[in-house]
Amino acid sequence: MQAAWTAAALGRTKKIPPLKKLMITPPAKPKKSTWQEMYAVGLAWAQAAGEVLPPGGTA
Repeated sequence: MQAAWTAAALGRTKKIPPLKKLMITPPAKPKKSTWQEMYAVGLAWAQAAGEVLPPGGTA
């Protein structure tokens, strides 16, 4: 209901306010990841899919 009211109200305005004024909370900033964290996530995905080879390289 609030989204419909806001859309109707914005349709009647001559100048639309900036999006920053319409947002309730500021957007979250993404956390910077190290390459080790990214590698660990990729390794976990590969292990879940059964794509990780054991030491020695052959299954």
